[in-house]
Amino acid sequence: MKRFKFRLSRVQRAREIGESLARAEWQGKERDAIDAELASDALRAHIDQARAELGKLQQSPTLHPSDVLASDRAMVRAWKALARKRQLASERRDVAEESRQAWSERERDRRALERLEERQRELFRIESNRAEDAEADEWASSRRRTNKWEK
Repeated sequence: MKRFKFRLSRVQRAREIGESLARAEWQGKERDAIDAELASDALRAHIDQARAELGKLQQSPTLHPSDVLASDRAMVRAWKALARKRQLASERRDVAEESRQAWSERERDRRALERLEERQRELFRIESNRAEDAEADEWASSRRRTNKWEK
C-alpha cells in the first residue's frame, strides 16, 4: 500500500513559516505599542504628582512667584510631552493592529491548507480501504474458485 503524500506540503510549510514570521512581527509591534502606552501612563502619573506638588507650593505661607512660574512652565512642557507620547502610543497601537490583522490572515490561510490536507487524507484512506477490500474480495473469490476445482 502506498503512503499518503500531500501535494501542497511545500506550500503548507511556506505558509507555516510566513504565519510564524507574521506572528513574531505582530508581537514585536505589540510590545512597542505597550511600551509607548506605559511611557505615556508614567508621564501622566509624573504630571499628577507635579500638579499635587504645585498645589502644595501654592498653599505654602511663603509663596515665591518665581517657583510657581517655573513649576507652571514645567507643567506646560510636560503636558505637551504627554500629548506627543499619547500620539505616538496611538500610532504604534494602530501599527500593531494592522500587524495583528496580517498575522490573522496568514493564520487563516494556513488553517485552510490544514483542512484541505485532512480532507485529502480522509479521501486517500477511503480509497485505500476500497482497494484493500477489492483485493481481499478478489483473493477470496479466487480461493473459492480454486477450492471448487480441487473437489
